[in-house]
Amino acid sequence: MASAGLAGGSAGIALTLLRFAALTGVAVLHLRLYEETGDLTCLDVAGRALRHDTARLTALPDGTLTLFDGTAHLPYLHGGSAGLAYAVRDFLTHRPEPDLAPLPEALRRTCDPVHVHNCGLLRGRAGSIATLAALGEGPDSPAVLRQVRRLAWHARTHRGNLAFPGFRLLRLSSDLATGAAGILLALGRVFDGTGPVLPFLDPRPSPRPHREGGERRVGDPGAAGAGRGGDPGPLAV
Repeated sequence: MASAGLAGGSAGIALTLLRFAALTGVAVLHLRLYEETGDLTCLDVAGRALRHDTARLTALPDGTLTLFDGTAHLPYLHGGSAGLAYAVRDFLTHRPEPDLAPLPEALRRTCDPVHVHNCGLLRGRAGSIATLAALGEGPDSPAVLRQVRRLAWHARTHRGNLAFPGFRLLRLSSDLATGAAGILLALGRVFDGTGPVLPFLDPRPSPRPHREGGERRVGDPGAAGAGRGGDPGPLAV
């Protein structure tokens, strides 16, 4: 039962991460696995996945760097270059590679465009704000402050409260992906340092050492569920 629950949860995580871009989600997933296990094979997979998507980056005349999906140039957290920025940032902390080193700065500049049609987290201005914070821009950053002020272009009032329109600006939304909840998370991330705007986007402090030989044996020091006095507790298998 424990292993089934873990497998189901991992599948859901993978599906969520895959939405960042064709293979950027795969890279994020394997970066987190590397940080959990220290297995360099996971880092290798992350690097190959990243290079698949960095090859699709396109420099536009205004200097922005967007991810081309075959039909459109996407700067967003969902499926675009902002989502790619998280994976590139984390990969470079573990394996500095000269050809990827300029990308975080170029992607940071891409998060400061004047025109963003939507205001939400996954495909709008709030995602740009969250990504600027993830790339080291603080609450006094001119780029952050410009984007926060531009949220006023989208702001509305509803029954006396602040509200924002959702995707394509068709109706007011309070949800995480397109509306006020996602905007609140992005603002909290940059002004209060409240953590990642989505699970698994921030790296672990340091990778755990890789351990060969598969599962831990019952009774090993540090084995999952080991009780006091050497009595092993239940193990998830």
